[in-house]
Amino acid sequence: MAIDQRKREKITRIVALLLFSGHALIVSKLVNVQITKADSHAREQAVRTARPAYKRGSGQFERGRRGTIVDARGTPLALGFDTYRLVVDPGLELGPEEPDLRARLDICADALENVGVQFRRDLFLERGLDRFFESSIPGAEPRKRRRRVLIDGLEPAERDYLASVLWPSVESDARPIRGFTFEAESAREYPSSGLVSEIVGFVGQSATDPETGDRGRAGIEYALDRLLAGTRGAFFCQRDGRGREYDLNGFWLEEPRDGVDIGLTIDVQIQDIVDRAIRKVHAEVPCAAVSGIVLETATGRILAMKSTPSATIEDLREGRAKFEDLQCRAATHLYPPGSTFKPFVVARALEAGVVDWGDRFDTNNGRKRLEYGRGGRIVNDSKPHQILSLSEVISLSSNIGMAEIGLYRLKPEGLHDAITSFGFGKRTGILIPGEPRGDFTSKEKMNPLFFGTSASYGQEISLTPLQLAARFSIFGTGGVYAEPTVVAWVKDGERRVENRRRRVRMVREDVANAIRAALVETVETGTAKFLNELDWSVAAKTGTAQILPPRDGVPHFNSSVVALAPAETPRITVYVAVHEVSGRTFYGGSTAGPAVGEIIDQTLRLLGEPPNKQETR
Repeated sequence: MAIDQRKREKITRIVALLLFSGHALIVSKLVNVQITKADSHAREQAVRTARPAYKRGSGQFERGRRGTIVDARGTPLALGFDTYRLVVDPGLELGPEEPDLRARLDICADALENVGVQFRRDLFLERGLDRFFESSIPGAEPRKRRRRVLIDGLEPAERDYLASVLWPSVESDARPIRGFTFEAESAREYPSSGLVSEIVGFVGQSATDPETGDRGRAGIEYALDRLLAGTRGAFFCQRDGRGREYDLNGFWLEEPRDGVDIGLTIDVQIQDIVDRAIRKVHAEVPCAAVSGIVLETATGRILAMKSTPSATIEDLREGRAKFEDLQCRAATHLYPPGSTFKPFVVARALEAGVVDWGDRFDTNNGRKRLEYGRGGRIVNDSKPHQILSLSEVISLSSNIGMAEIGLYRLKPEGLHDAITSFGFGKRTGILIPGEPRGDFTSKEKMNPLFFGTSASYGQEISLTPLQLAARFSIFGTGGVYAEPTVVAWVKDGERRVENRRRRVRMVREDVANAIRAALVETVETGTAKFLNELDWSVAAKTGTAQILPPRDGVPHFNSSVVALAPAETPRITVYVAVHEVSGRTFYGGSTAGPAVGEIIDQTLRLLGEPPNKQETR
């Protein structure tokens, strides 16, 4: 009996120890789950809860939202959002009570029809049931096709409805339908495509490398693609023994990050003004193209920049236009500036002390031979004149007077130095892809006679309209050059960073102001008298440059007008260039002049600038 009693006590102690150990393990586990790892479990649960049902069980890379581009008034110019494709993966095994693949496809098709999606049901079912595809190896067996895209381009609301059918809520008695998932596709919408397509650009897939997905292909979309695109995130899911993914311990290896939003300096309302004005010129003047620019004189902010002919992104995608139709000609194409270049040469000659406002120039009734070295060259004016003051050389646009300044006063090498000192031959640095440097001959290769004469009145040199317009603003700012900009700010989350570009002095203040006074005289009594009828005073310069050699024996010209308004305290710089004009009417005042007047009038009224000359008509 005593032995049995001892055995019972021993067994009791062992059982008690086991019970105590079991309770201790349970308590330890509860402490570990509810206290020690509570935060990590909460984070995992938050991730699982945040991920929608259609993404669960699917470890994949996920994109952030592409950034939005807006104009100066906050008007959306490019919006990024996702559309979705429905994918079937019948490789997932089905339970004994689940419907077969055909029945599941019918359920999906019914749901798509209920929500109003337009599609062909027969093709939808055929695509879903097609389990095989032909091998590229001759004579080889067809291989199994596991994953198949059933339909793409689904809107978020359509996806949500279909997801509710495939994965009913917990409160519902319906079983989830397995084997389907959604994949996001990046989509991009351009509400003002026709007005800003050449600046904003577009996104698309590369024909040579479609795996890279949608990337910026032109304009700001291309220049700032890395900022706009954001970064992809990777969600980690474990797999079971059969290779099926499950989400019990899923977590983000790297969370997706949305792209930054970008604000442009472009004002769509001013862009529309410029667009209508240059389209009218293109319709009335025989020419290849027309470019128009409006700058905020003091800051270099580009309020409008438009060219015609132009195209929308839809035109390009549907084959109605070529890629060059979406190029921003005002920033990417080179043209001889003609007489709009003359004020820069006079400014440097004044600073160098080789000319004075009291100087007189004999233009010999509009035709004069200039001798230099062992040669000579005849230079012509568009109209005959005799003795002209320096101010009249500018206002009446005398090529002879300018050639004497370039050839005899500055000398060819000094003229070359003057041109480079303004930064001509360099890019402005604007974020428009494809901007060239500008072109003129080097000192070593130049013909002194031809360069000294032609370059002084805007031949023998090629610039973009933007390069000339931005630097012309110095005559409205007292000689200070503000680098032009089209991007005003970038915003990453709550942090907004302003784009501040350089401001440098290019011309002495007294010289810049004196040149502006001569440009006012150009409007009052010179070649730009067509701007006299505006309600604002204007300082302007016309330009006409012949394009050499002639095409098919027909002369072509580049005609332009650049203006500052109001003249006393310029608020805007307006430039219109009419490219490759053919016909009898080719001077800048006749071709580009009406558009410049219309743009100044409508833009200053839109900006609320009060007239400074007369009562508003």
